[in-house]
Amino acid sequence: MFNLLGPRQYYWLGRLYLWWAVQLRFRIIWTVHNVIPHERSTANDLDLAQRLSKIADVKIVHSSSAVDQMRALGLDVSQTITIPHGNYTKAYGDALVRHEARLQLGLGQDDFIILFFGAIRAYKGVEDLIAAVQSEIPRARLLIAGSCDDPILRARILAADDGVSVTFIDEYIPETDVSLYFSAADLVCLPFRSITTSGSAMLAMSFGRALVAPRLGALNDLPEETGYFYDASDNDGLRTALRNAWNASTVEVDERGTAGLRYALEADWTSIASRTFEIYSALTQSGRKPPRHGDAATLSKDESGD
Repeated sequence: MFNLLGPRQYYWLGRLYLWWAVQLRFRIIWTVHNVIPHERSTANDLDLAQRLSKIADVKIVHSSSAVDQMRALGLDVSQTITIPHGNYTKAYGDALVRHEARLQLGLGQDDFIILFFGAIRAYKGVEDLIAAVQSEIPRARLLIAGSCDDPILRARILAADDGVSVTFIDEYIPETDVSLYFSAADLVCLPFRSITTSGSAMLAMSFGRALVAPRLGALNDLPEETGYFYDASDNDGLRTALRNAWNASTVEVDERGTAGLRYALEADWTSIASRTFEIYSALTQSGRKPPRHGDAATLSKDESGD
């Protein structure tokens, strides 16, 4: 039945759910992975987000930039607590030696390989990346690994696959092969047009790979030495960042990947789980509110494992 509903009906259904949550006195914790959906879900996604932000007992964000984004969109940021996105070290097995990974994937040992990994959606800017690579560094190889549900976008990417500058692995990558693709790459590019939180960035850094990415959302918080970053409002930003990475020495690119791994290791799941448990426990105890430090609380140095 729900598949027959349109954006307006979904909007009012969303408002009904929120109303019932209040009437039933639910304690609500909203993990704000995205402030609003990248692709429209209802007739007014922003209004629903604003309403949810007001009734939620706690909002959990993964970066201070998310709080800024919420505030800019008119959301209530009181009782907002920052807990970092955890790393993926060991989640997909150990990294392989680059030579071995390329051998298994049939890639050239001397290729400069730029990886885009994960489900492909329009807002992730894959078409922008293809154009940038083919115009700026055609001697590099762009490896696109992931499935695409949009038939038009998928057809465009397939048309760009020449087996030289662009290689499209058009399938869902099983967990057992994740390490293989990241191990084969020189760096990972995330040419997002919009983003709040990026698990993809943490995944790349967990494998010690340097990033090429815009300064958007949580990507604003990443140290400069972890990649090659650009202003998302700059039409030439992606091309310039890719050129900078291409012109850099192999040692420099690898050093930025190592810096990213160090950053990822600081976001350990033990401290994250402990902090999250503390928040849920506080809410289940009558009359208590989770510990906070102003509108945008964050882990202390001791809690974060730094």
